Amino acid sequence: MRWLKKFPWISLILLIATYGVSGWLYAEWSHQMIIEGRLWHWTMEPAIAAMIIHGLAVLGIFAIASVINTPFESLTMGLGGWLKSEAKAMMSIFLGAFAFALIVQRFHHFIRFLVLFAAFLLFKLDFRTAGYSEKISRIILILFSLGGFASGVALFYSWGHFLSNK
Repeated sequence: MRWLKKFPWISLILLIATYGVSGWLYAEWSHQMIIEGRLWHWTMEPAIAAMIIHGLAVLGIFAIASVINTPFESLTMGLGGWLKSEAKAMMSIFLGAFAFALIVQRFHHFIRFLVLFAAFLLFKLDFRTAGYSEKISRIILILFSLGGFASGVALFYSWGHFLSNK
Protein backbone atom coordinates (compact mmCIF):
# COMPACT_ATOMS: atom_id res chain seq x y z
CA MET A 1 0.00 0.00 0.00
CA ARG A 2 3.00 2.31 0.21
CA TRP A 3 3.02 2.68 -3.59
CA LEU A 4 -0.55 4.01 -3.36
CA LYS A 5 0.55 6.91 -1.16
CA LYS A 6 3.47 7.96 -3.35
CA PHE A 7 1.55 7.64 -6.64
CA PRO A 8 1.21 11.07 -8.36
CA TRP A 9 -2.60 11.30 -8.37
CA ILE A 10 -2.96 15.00 -9.24
CA SER A 11 -0.74 14.81 -12.31
CA LEU A 12 -2.52 11.59 -13.34
CA ILE A 13 -5.89 13.37 -13.17
CA LEU A 14 -4.46 16.25 -15.22
CA LEU A 15 -3.06 13.82 -17.80
CA ILE A 16 -6.35 11.96 -18.17
CA ALA A 17 -8.35 15.21 -18.27
CA THR A 18 -6.17 16.83 -20.94
CA TYR A 19 -6.13 13.72 -23.10
CA GLY A 20 -9.88 13.31 -22.52
CA VAL A 21 -10.60 16.85 -23.72
CA SER A 22 -8.28 16.30 -26.66
CA GLY A 23 -10.13 13.06 -27.47
CA TRP A 24 -13.47 14.89 -27.32
CA LEU A 25 -12.24 17.64 -29.69
CA TYR A 26 -10.68 15.07 -32.00
CA ALA A 27 -13.86 12.99 -32.08
CA GLU A 28 -15.94 16.08 -32.82
CA TRP A 29 -13.66 16.99 -35.73
CA SER A 30 -13.46 13.45 -37.06
CA HIS A 31 -17.22 12.92 -36.78
CA GLN A 32 -17.79 16.08 -38.81
CA MET A 33 -15.28 14.96 -41.45
CA ILE A 34 -16.85 11.50 -41.70
CA ILE A 35 -20.44 12.80 -41.88
CA GLU A 36 -19.61 15.39 -44.53
CA GLY A 37 -17.46 12.92 -46.45
CA ARG A 38 -14.55 15.39 -46.61
CA LEU A 39 -11.86 13.07 -45.30
CA TRP A 40 -8.82 14.14 -47.33
CA HIS A 41 -11.13 14.49 -50.34
CA TRP A 42 -11.56 10.72 -50.57
CA THR A 43 -14.86 8.95 -50.79
CA MET A 44 -14.99 5.90 -48.57
CA GLU A 45 -17.32 4.08 -46.24
CA PRO A 46 -17.82 5.90 -42.92
CA ALA A 47 -16.75 2.85 -40.89
CA ILE A 48 -13.46 2.56 -42.80
CA ALA A 49 -12.85 6.29 -42.53
CA ALA A 50 -13.46 6.13 -38.76
CA MET A 51 -11.00 3.25 -38.39
CA ILE A 52 -8.35 5.14 -40.36
CA ILE A 53 -8.85 8.39 -38.44
CA HIS A 54 -8.84 6.80 -35.00
CA GLY A 55 -5.92 4.54 -35.92
CA LEU A 56 -3.90 7.61 -36.91
CA ALA A 57 -4.78 9.21 -33.57
CA VAL A 58 -3.47 6.18 -31.69
CA LEU A 59 -0.27 6.26 -33.77
CA GLY A 60 0.08 9.96 -32.98
CA ILE A 61 -0.19 9.30 -29.25
CA PHE A 62 2.43 6.55 -29.54
CA ALA A 63 4.69 8.92 -31.50
CA ILE A 64 4.37 11.65 -28.87
CA ALA A 65 5.05 9.12 -26.11
CA SER A 66 8.07 7.74 -27.95
CA VAL A 67 9.60 11.17 -28.51
CA ILE A 68 9.05 12.23 -24.91
CA ASN A 69 10.37 8.97 -23.50
CA THR A 70 13.54 9.00 -25.63
CA PRO A 71 16.57 9.65 -23.43
CA PHE A 72 18.08 13.09 -23.96
CA GLU A 73 21.51 11.62 -24.63
CA SER A 74 20.16 9.74 -27.66
CA LEU A 75 18.74 12.92 -29.15
CA THR A 76 21.90 14.97 -28.69
CA MET A 77 24.11 12.17 -29.98
CA GLY A 78 22.02 11.91 -33.15
CA LEU A 79 21.93 15.65 -33.77
CA GLY A 80 25.63 16.22 -33.07
CA GLY A 81 26.76 14.57 -36.30
CA TRP A 82 23.93 16.15 -38.28
CA LEU A 83 25.12 19.73 -37.82
CA LYS A 84 28.79 19.17 -38.71
CA SER A 85 28.39 19.92 -42.42
CA GLU A 86 27.28 23.29 -43.76
CA ALA A 87 24.64 21.83 -46.08
CA LYS A 88 22.97 19.95 -43.26
CA ALA A 89 23.10 23.02 -41.03
CA MET A 90 21.50 25.11 -43.78
CA MET A 91 18.80 22.47 -44.24
CA SER A 92 18.16 22.61 -40.51
CA ILE A 93 17.70 26.38 -40.71
CA PHE A 94 15.18 26.01 -43.54
CA LEU A 95 13.30 23.26 -41.72
CA GLY A 96 13.25 25.36 -38.54
CA ALA A 97 11.87 28.35 -40.43
CA PHE A 98 9.22 26.16 -42.06
CA ALA A 99 8.26 24.72 -38.67
CA PHE A 100 8.02 28.22 -37.22
CA ALA A 101 5.76 29.32 -40.09
CA LEU A 102 3.50 26.31 -39.51
CA ILE A 103 3.36 27.05 -35.78
CA VAL A 104 2.38 30.65 -36.40
CA GLN A 105 -0.20 29.68 -39.01
CA ARG A 106 -1.80 26.91 -36.91
CA PHE A 107 -1.25 28.41 -33.48
CA HIS A 108 -4.36 26.93 -31.85
CA HIS A 109 -3.25 23.41 -32.85
CA PHE A 110 0.22 24.12 -31.52
CA ILE A 111 -1.21 25.27 -28.17
CA ARG A 112 -3.29 22.09 -27.89
CA PHE A 113 -0.20 20.01 -28.60
CA LEU A 114 1.80 22.02 -26.07
CA VAL A 115 -0.81 21.39 -23.36
CA LEU A 116 -0.76 17.64 -24.10
CA PHE A 117 3.02 17.70 -24.05
CA ALA A 118 3.08 19.56 -20.71
CA ALA A 119 0.60 17.16 -19.07
CA PHE A 120 2.62 14.19 -20.33
CA LEU A 121 5.89 15.65 -19.04
CA LEU A 122 4.38 16.57 -15.68
CA PHE A 123 3.14 13.06 -15.10
CA LYS A 124 6.43 11.56 -16.28
CA LEU A 125 8.44 13.77 -13.94
CA ASP A 126 6.15 13.08 -10.98
CA PHE A 127 6.16 9.36 -11.72
CA ARG A 128 9.95 9.19 -12.01
CA THR A 129 10.37 11.33 -8.87
CA ALA A 130 8.17 8.89 -6.97
CA GLY A 131 10.80 6.23 -7.68
CA TYR A 132 9.27 4.16 -10.46
CA SER A 133 11.50 2.69 -13.16
CA GLU A 134 11.77 4.02 -16.70
CA LYS A 135 10.14 0.96 -18.24
CA ILE A 136 7.14 1.03 -15.88
CA SER A 137 6.72 4.77 -16.40
CA ARG A 138 6.65 4.35 -20.20
CA ILE A 139 3.99 1.66 -20.03
CA ILE A 140 1.86 3.57 -17.51
CA LEU A 141 2.16 6.82 -19.46
CA ILE A 142 1.10 5.25 -22.74
CA LEU A 143 -1.79 3.35 -21.14
CA PHE A 144 -3.19 6.38 -19.31
CA SER A 145 -2.73 8.64 -22.34
CA LEU A 146 -4.56 6.21 -24.60
CA GLY A 147 -7.18 5.62 -21.91
CA GLY A 148 -7.82 9.35 -21.49
CA PHE A 149 -8.01 9.90 -25.22
CA ALA A 150 -10.33 6.92 -25.72
CA SER A 151 -12.55 8.09 -22.88
CA GLY A 152 -12.85 11.52 -24.51
CA VAL A 153 -13.80 9.92 -27.84
CA ALA A 154 -16.28 7.58 -26.13
CA LEU A 155 -17.85 10.44 -24.16
CA PHE A 156 -18.29 12.44 -27.35
CA TYR A 157 -20.00 9.57 -29.12
CA SER A 158 -22.24 8.88 -26.12
CA TRP A 159 -23.18 12.47 -25.13
CA GLY A 160 -21.49 15.08 -27.30
CA HIS A 161 -22.86 13.65 -30.53
CA PHE A 162 -26.32 14.71 -29.40
CA LEU A 163 -25.15 18.07 -28.08
CA SER A 164 -23.49 19.07 -31.34
CA ASN A 165 -26.61 18.35 -33.46
CA LYS A 166 -28.55 21.42 -32.31
